[in-house]
Amino acid sequence: MSTSNKTRVESEMLPCWREIGIYGDVSCEKLEEYANCRNCPEYSRFGMMQLNQPVDSEYLEANTRMMQRDREERVSVARNVIIFRMGSEWFAICLKYFLEVSIARMIHSVPFRTNDVFLGLVNVNGELIPCFSLHRLIGLKADPISVSGTKSRMMVIGKENEMFAFHVDEVLNAQRVMADMVTELPSTVAESARSMTDAVFRYRDINVACLMEEKLMNTFNLSFED
Repeated sequence: MSTSNKTRVESEMLPCWREIGIYGDVSCEKLEEYANCRNCPEYSRFGMMQLNQPVDSEYLEANTRMMQRDREERVSVARNVIIFRMGSEWFAICLKYFLEVSIARMIHSVPFRTNDVFLGLVNVNGELIPCFSLHRLIGLKADPISVSGTKSRMMVIGKENEMFAFHVDEVLNAQRVMADMVTELPSTVAESARSMTDAVFRYRDINVACLMEEKLMNTFNLSFED
């Protein structure tokens, strides 16, 4: 098979991140190492392959079919999430908003702008990103053991050109949550947490609350602007 034909065959295959990655069933073993498909070399390789091939009608039709299949799958499947802990409570954020997880980083305060929720700026890959206290926003106390231990992590979420960082006490792997696993919030959830969550599901032996990502990021922006 020639190089050009091999490239065309690969391009018509369903990308791995849509099968076993963050937009698929999150069964890829590399997710434990890279956390997000965007950080994986395979993602970059596929992108370069797309840029280097000619675009014709067959290619456009194949991608149209792929996008239609994705829409149908999104209707039948609840959500792909990453699960994390704050204090004794567990939460989940959709992978479409999740950008990165790393070790806890030093926070640089901003004079006259830092407050209870907006803590300052953190350096992530050479870029300064606003850092917030999700613990305080939803009324939780930081876990003193995890904060000083090895499980404490910094998560970065975002959309379009916006990025937000916050520290958590522990991060689990990405998981696929089926629609029939998700239920309404129980009355036992604290009122402050209820304002930022809209559902709950059972994972292993823990209850995980689903954060409302758009509302969360809007609240971060408001605290930053105050």
